[in-house]
Amino acid sequence: MSKFWVTKPVSHDRDGTAHGVIDNEAAVEEDRKSGVVTLIPQQLEWATIDMKDPLQLEEVAKFLQKHYLDLNSQMQVYFTTDFLKWFYHRPSDAFDTPPAWTPSTWAVGLRSANGKKQLVGFHGAMPIHVRYGDVEMDVATSNFLCVHSKMRDKGLAPMLIKELSRVLGKFRVGGVFSIAFPGPTSCVPFCTLPSLYRPINLPTLESAGVWAPKSKASRKSLNRLYAKPTSSRPFRRMEIDDVSSCMGLVETDSKKYKVAPLFKTEQEFVHHFCTMAESFVITDDGKVVDFFSYLPMKIKNGSHHITIAQILYITTIQTPIAESGKALVASTDADVVNSYGH
Repeated sequence: MSKFWVTKPVSHDRDGTAHGVIDNEAAVEEDRKSGVVTLIPQQLEWATIDMKDPLQLEEVAKFLQKHYLDLNSQMQVYFTTDFLKWFYHRPSDAFDTPPAWTPSTWAVGLRSANGKKQLVGFHGAMPIHVRYGDVEMDVATSNFLCVHSKMRDKGLAPMLIKELSRVLGKFRVGGVFSIAFPGPTSCVPFCTLPSLYRPINLPTLESAGVWAPKSKASRKSLNRLYAKPTSSRPFRRMEIDDVSSCMGLVETDSKKYKVAPLFKTEQEFVHHFCTMAESFVITDDGKVVDFFSYLPMKIKNGSHHITIAQILYITTIQTPIAESGKALVASTDADVVNSYGH
C-alpha cells in the first residue's frame, strides 16, 4: 500500500476477512471538515468543472479522448459529450439530496495558471446505490481520473483524488460517506472483477492492429470459431413496458452477488439502461424471462476505429450464461464484447 493510501480511511485487510463499514470516524470527520484546498505545484490552479456547461463538457470530452488511456497504448476511448452528459446527469429523483449535490460539485480539474488555462487534470464522480453483503448504502463512484500525458511524473493523481474527496466531503449529504475507486490502485480492493473479451469481427480488429493471427490457418479457424452465433433463445429489444419486469429480474439476479448495484426508481433504471445503452429481453412463450444490456463504446487506434460492446448487466435466472452470451453477441454490431465478471 502506498504512503498516500495509508493516510486514508480505507481497508488495510489484505486477507479479505473483514466485513462491514470501515471504523475510522476520526479520519472521515477530518476529511469532511477540511477546508484547506489540496496543495499543488505553483504553475497550476484548481478549477471546478461544471458538467452542465456545454463548453466545459466538450473540453472534458476532448481531454479524455486524448489522455485517458495508458501511455503504452495507442488506443483511445472516443468519449462524446452525449456520453458524459448521460453519465453525469442522473435523474433528479434518484437521490434524496439538496441542490448543492449537483454535477458542478462532482468534478474537479487542474488547469495551467498562466496563458490559456489549459486543462491538465480531471477527476469526476457520481452517486450510486449499492449493496455490499447485506448492507445497502449510497456511495460516490470515482471515474475518469485523468492526467495530461506530459505531466504524469508530477504526482498529480493523488492530488486529484484528495481534492475530489475534500469537495465531496464539503457537500456530504444523504448518507454518502464513501467513495469507490475502480481500476488498479495501491490500496486493498474491497472486490475484484476479471475483464473478459469476446472478439466478433476479427478482420476489423486485425486491420486496427489489435489482433494478429499467427498463420493463415489460425486466421481461418479463428474466424470460424468467433463467427457471430445464432441464439437458441428468442430475444427482442427492450420496450418501455418491460421496465418493471426487467427491474424485478435485475433485483432477483443481483442477490447472488456479494456486491451489486441497486435501482430504486424506474426513472433511474430507464436512464441507466435505455438512454445510451442497448438493452434486450429474452422471452419464453412471449414472457420476459431474462435481460441483458450493453453500452456501445468507440475506440480509436491510430486512424482505425473499433466498437466495443461494454456489458452493463446480464441476468441468468432462466437462461444459462452461455446462451445469454450468444444472444448478446447475436444482437450487436460491435467488433468485440467486453465484460467485467462472470
